[in-house]
Amino acid sequence: MMFTRTSFLSKGQSTVEYLLLFAVMSAITISILGSDKFKQIIGQDSEFFVALKNYMEYSYRHGSPGSRDVSTTRSGGVHELYYNISKGVTHFFIPLDEYPKN
Repeated sequence: MMFTRTSFLSKGQSTVEYLLLFAVMSAITISILGSDKFKQIIGQDSEFFVALKNYMEYSYRHGSPGSRDVSTTRSGGVHELYYNISKGVTHFFIPLDEYPKN
C-alpha cells in the first residue's frame, strides 16, 4: 500500500483531535465543578444535602416522612413513633397472656 502525501500528513490528525476534545471537556468540567453555584447545590453543607439530612433524620426519628421536628419528647411530651394519639395505644404489641414458665 502506497501512502500519498495527504494521507501521510493527516495520519495523526484524529489523535490530535481527540486530545483537543479531551482538553476542552476537561476545562468545561473543571469550570463547572469549581463554580460557586455548583458548590452551593452539591458541595459540602449544600442546601440540597442539608434538606436531605433533615428529612432523613426526621423520618428515622418519627417513623413518618417529613422534615419539621415539632416533637416535645425532651420536655415529657408524647413521641408519635411510639404512641398513636388518635387511637390511644402504643405501636408496640405484647402478648395477652404471660409466657409459660419452664
